[in-house]
Amino acid sequence: MTNWPEVRLGDACDRITDGSHFSPKSSSEGFPYVTVRDLSDGAIDLDGSKRISRESFNELSRNGCSPQKGDVLFSKDGTVGKVALVGVSIPFVVLSSIAILSPNHELVSSEYLAWVLKSPSVQSMAVDKKTGTALRRLILRDLNSILIPLPPLDEQKRIVAKLDEVSTRVGDYGRSIHLQSTGLADLRSSLCRESFLNAPEVRTRYLIDLAQNLDSRRVPITKDQRQSGSVPYYGASGIVDYVQDSLFNEPLLLVSEDGANLLSRSTPIAFPIDGPTWVNNHAHILRFDNPITQAYVELFIENTKIDQYVTGAAQPKLNQKALNSIPIQIPISIEDQRAVVQLIKSRNLLIDNALNLNKKRNGLSRVLLSSTMSHDLENSA
Repeated sequence: MTNWPEVRLGDACDRITDGSHFSPKSSSEGFPYVTVRDLSDGAIDLDGSKRISRESFNELSRNGCSPQKGDVLFSKDGTVGKVALVGVSIPFVVLSSIAILSPNHELVSSEYLAWVLKSPSVQSMAVDKKTGTALRRLILRDLNSILIPLPPLDEQKRIVAKLDEVSTRVGDYGRSIHLQSTGLADLRSSLCRESFLNAPEVRTRYLIDLAQNLDSRRVPITKDQRQSGSVPYYGASGIVDYVQDSLFNEPLLLVSEDGANLLSRSTPIAFPIDGPTWVNNHAHILRFDNPITQAYVELFIENTKIDQYVTGAAQPKLNQKALNSIPIQIPISIEDQRAVVQLIKSRNLLIDNALNLNKKRNGLSRVLLSSTMSHDLENSA
């Protein structure tokens, strides 16, 4: 193995500067300006960025805030470490949260520089070595002083080609895993609905018939009034804090009363609680006589589309009257309810195992890319 010589990042570039240090006045037409949020997976979202007038653009361009084709962008404020290669000649400017690196093409290619900035050794600069937490800011002086390996240009080309190939494979594999996971999630929902439809001796009931509503016992506590403790303090989507005292100490089912999650369903809207707990007024509280019925209703709500019962666009809400109007198809006997619950849980366990396996596979593929980057950017093949 031959170690490449290292140079300061500032010495490999003709310039390293940052963008505008003031927020330009937005315009409906004109030239785009880019912030950290417009950088994603090495790409620059010029269509989604805001725009500024020609006068503002000309002023910022004179101040060096307009990247040129072949420059590399590196986010240094907020989310540190995003990298994007400027591959277009479309004029735009960047704000001060983004550094502009113009490579010295006699020493380093733009593509190689972009890969170096994505490498684990450089990305580690975005982490506080004492606390392990992500840095909120990386100053230009520190960025200039980063040491990078500098092989000959023809070797840089070989390294870039290899990393591009591995990255493409990892990306294709990740997209395949995502499609599989999406299919598994859809399969889970369809199997649950099938279980409810095929349950024996089903009748339509409503929550007002199946459970006692304890919403009147909810007590919200503002954050500055809470006394820190070990008791879970629940809101619409789960635990939001821990407090000293409890309101409940029994098995209950909570159902979200408000929030965007009622429609997006990114987290459960029906979830069980037990033991000492406190619940605020963002979750409905239901007490069931039988834990099997509670488990059945939880699965039913979790796998049933309820958009038609939710009101409010800006702040979606499922009020108590609407919650009670949701028809629930449920077997008459507890034993039949138990059989449905056990069937769904056994199927869900298999699907969860498959989803976890997909997550591990995707993680391993990214580790492979990171390992390849570390090896090829530091040593000769």
